[in-house]
Amino acid sequence: MKVLLIGIYALGAQALAGLLRRGFEIVGVVSKADQGPGQRALLDLVRQSQLPLLTPENPREPSFLNSVEKLIPDVIVVAGYHLRIPNRILNLPRLGILNVHLSLLPRYRGPSPWKWAILRGETKTGVTVHVMTPRFDQGAILAQKECPISDEETGESLFVRLSTLGAELLPEVLEQIRTGTSNRRPQDEGQASYDPALTDDDARIRWQRSASEIRDQIRGLHPRPGAWTTWDGTRIRILRASLGGLSPSENPPGTILDSNGTMAIVTGSGTLNVQEWRNDQPALSRSPSPVLSNVLV
Repeated sequence: MKVLLIGIYALGAQALAGLLRRGFEIVGVVSKADQGPGQRALLDLVRQSQLPLLTPENPREPSFLNSVEKLIPDVIVVAGYHLRIPNRILNLPRLGILNVHLSLLPRYRGPSPWKWAILRGETKTGVTVHVMTPRFDQGAILAQKECPISDEETGESLFVRLSTLGAELLPEVLEQIRTGTSNRRPQDEGQASYDPALTDDDARIRWQRSASEIRDQIRGLHPRPGAWTTWDGTRIRILRASLGGLSPSENPPGTILDSNGTMAIVTGSGTLNVQEWRNDQPALSRSPSPVLSNVLV
């Protein structure tokens, strides 16, 4: 079985490592040319394994499509790709094209499901390996594994754990396909949900919400893009916070009650203790300054 991997970042790196460990024949890797820290593990592994690497700016480029066809993959697996895959690629491999999605489909379809799961206060999520079709995240399910979400989970830590889980599940599914024992089941559209790419507005903290909801927002968006608020016209990002008291306050949401090392902030229900934050103006200190307003908006 000849396998072509399309992937990026930690999910792509762990998926490739898992396939190599299990002895699958990898005919090539499609990724992005980004040399940043997030891509380094994947690109290093591709070089060490001496695999053909394709990094198209647009996967519809004829030269790229021709290069993929020349590899003659039996199956294509996608692990976190950032561009839409054209139908010419979807229809190429004789055994189909699979996708590793970081949620328990049909819930949380879309590009950042692990972040949305934390934002929504979920206590569990998981990974799904499914058949890729032209309709995003809607193909038949081949396998799933659940994963608990702890109270201290962040978007980053959950992504790493789910990437590991997906990399463990993918070779199992490919082995089933190779032996003709795979089992496909359609997704239940009655249970489906979709969340789009997170926007800057999604990252803005509304202090009228409960402390628990805001803390979930901070956790889910850590470290990128970071939940943000404004303080005297300056945008700051809240990186780490814990739940404070639940007693009602006479002060409006966003009021800073304590600036002795920790900001205790009034929310729509309870208070939130902020332990760590950052801003784009180095002149501002990590702790509240008495010259600033005592209200975040």
